[in-house]
Amino acid sequence: MGRENKVPKRNYFQIKQMNIHYLTDIYFGEKNAGTTHTIEIYNNLSKKNEVHLICQKPQTEIKVENKCYIPLFGTKRLMRIILLNFLFWMIYPLYLLIKKKPDIFYQRFDGTLFLSPSLVFSKLFNIPLVMEVNGDMLDEISMRHEPQVYVKLIKLCEKIYYSNASRIITVTEGIKQEIIRKYGIPEEKIEVIGNGVNTDIFRPLNKISNLKTKYGLDKNNVVAFAGILVEWQGLKYLVEAAPAILKEEVETVFLIIGDGPLKNDLIQKAKDLNIDKKFIFTGFIPHNEMPLYINASDVCVVPKIPLKSGYSPLKLYEYMACGKAVIASDVKGFEILNQVKAGILVEPQNSQKLSEAILKVLKDESLKNEMGNRGRNLVLMHYSWGSIAQKTEKLLANALEEKYIGSEHFRASSRLFRASSKRSRVSSKNLRRK
Repeated sequence: MGRENKVPKRNYFQIKQMNIHYLTDIYFGEKNAGTTHTIEIYNNLSKKNEVHLICQKPQTEIKVENKCYIPLFGTKRLMRIILLNFLFWMIYPLYLLIKKKPDIFYQRFDGTLFLSPSLVFSKLFNIPLVMEVNGDMLDEISMRHEPQVYVKLIKLCEKIYYSNASRIITVTEGIKQEIIRKYGIPEEKIEVIGNGVNTDIFRPLNKISNLKTKYGLDKNNVVAFAGILVEWQGLKYLVEAAPAILKEEVETVFLIIGDGPLKNDLIQKAKDLNIDKKFIFTGFIPHNEMPLYINASDVCVVPKIPLKSGYSPLKLYEYMACGKAVIASDVKGFEILNQVKAGILVEPQNSQKLSEAILKVLKDESLKNEMGNRGRNLVLMHYSWGSIAQKTEKLLANALEEKYIGSEHFRASSRLFRASSKRSRVSSKNLRRK
């Protein structure tokens, strides 16, 4: 009997830790869902693995053990993008030379690092590249009315990144389907792993009396929104819904937690409707203080406008983790709210439906509490950052195992080919002798 060629199996979960280089071009100059996602994934993956964070230098220091910071120069966006691409290629290769080569590259593309070193080095050193995709970038930049040359560049970058990645993680099923449709990426290459929430920080709190006193919230119903103030948040519909709410519940205030390019437009809209005294715009709030503000509310809102890719929003889970009833747009990604009865879904971009849903919860204390409890229980079971990191870690380990098995198959096939060629040459020589 001939000797059977077997490929040795190796399970990366048997290894104590992976060496992961987590590269991202996200701008750390402002605290938002993207920076929260990046830091939480880094922190939770680092519990069992050696993770190196390669990113722009944050404006405020963050606790990161292994890091390669790219200096940030200039305030103008175009200049910042040009310098980011140049400095990434100047600094990271040196860091790679000094440090041990990673087992895997984990890359988040946020629309500014057009050709990441991870893409080149993954090919050069045969290291798997896993892409993390947090939104439909083309959909989002179309709302910002970016130049067509930038849109085409992003589309080209996405195609190159996704085609060359070993695996792709998306935060929604909608994003996954858009990648398949636009770039012809095989479905089995993409896995959906949604966003999460830090359930140790975001939890029901009682010590919020100082905050209520500061903003004069003690005797009022409080309707809250938290997040960056941009177009797709749909906040103009909340402002338009406010008069109908105030007509029935006079002692109501609207707490807008966060900052962004639409802040002045929203303030002006509230003034035009003569309800500006009922709106409180807090401006930027540190992430660790956010639970205090959410807990000061009676009901929280997520009035998003529809995107093709759907949503996997951090704020929805943060509201639920704090035990708050949620009123949200009926868009892809929010279905869980109805499934567990933790809130109410309303027709997007419909101020009347939004006001009706908010009033329904404000007028029913028991309903409000029941929804809050269901939401809290859901995120504890399924949406903690710990559980999200476990799923991510498993996918990274699978990508490593696939690469290892593929390499072993290649080497085994090469040995078989060489052995077969040698036998053929020997047979030819024997025939000639005869």
